[in-house]
Amino acid sequence: MTPTPQTQRKRSRRKSASPMMLSTEPSNANEDDSGNRTQPDTPNTSQPNTTGTQELTDQEELMRARKTASNALSNAYSNYYRPELSKQKDKRNRLMIAYRCRINLLKHANACQKKQREAQSNRNLAALGISGTGDIDPEEVPQLCAIWCAEAARPFSALADESHKMILHPTVVKHMPSDKVLSRLVHMLYTAVQDSHRKNLINHTGAMYIGADAWQSPNGFDILGVVIYCMVELEGGKSNLEAMPLDFVRLAKSHTGVYLADTIRTVVEKFGIQDKASHSHFDGPPSFSPPQ
Repeated sequence: MTPTPQTQRKRSRRKSASPMMLSTEPSNANEDDSGNRTQPDTPNTSQPNTTGTQELTDQEELMRARKTASNALSNAYSNYYRPELSKQKDKRNRLMIAYRCRINLLKHANACQKKQREAQSNRNLAALGISGTGDIDPEEVPQLCAIWCAEAARPFSALADESHKMILHPTVVKHMPSDKVLSRLVHMLYTAVQDSHRKNLINHTGAMYIGADAWQSPNGFDILGVVIYCMVELEGGKSNLEAMPLDFVRLAKSHTGVYLADTIRTVVEKFGIQDKASHSHFDGPPSFSPPQ
């Protein structure tokens, strides 16, 4: 029977080997495996890169850094000048890129380091393991400083002395008031204790003496200070003369005897002891006329 084209195709399919059968046949040992592999037309990412990474030159790196600085959205680059090649070299012996700052950062860094050293040197005893220092309320610092100056008649500038700050509590140093604030606080303290002094002077039964002293302050103001001396009886029949300042008045006109006497009388009447003080003593420069 003459084979038809359809049967020829069927026979040809039977005679052709399947891919599975071809893959199981042993290959010749002398053949090179690489010869049977087909190289793709397009490069694959899994293939090793035999060309290597090409490093940029110093000028190319500089141009790249300048482009990054000019196109950056951050404001940090505005604090620096245009990048330049530095004379220093990195570990691969290549020139480094320098970003020169527009402001003196070295001065700011030294100031910050100085503050850190001072903070470490001003540690309190509690930080060193010594108890008994206690905590100080920052709101009480101005009052404590005003009392310290008022009790011993110390100048306000004594608080700002650097050697004095070294022995003070860190909280006091941090919240120390200025001279103007101290002056206002001392005046407030004096006003607050006037009622207490007025009651003590009115109830006093011993002798009382009034003293006055006038002087000129460094800023050119004439000041009159009025002091009360009270005779206090002690145990064993002894007595002691205690002094307490009543007021300090700024003189506004010529220092005549009448004007000074009226000023002292105003201070004494404010404390209600105008009928108890028996004597007065005035100590002033020769140009002053003592009250009669």
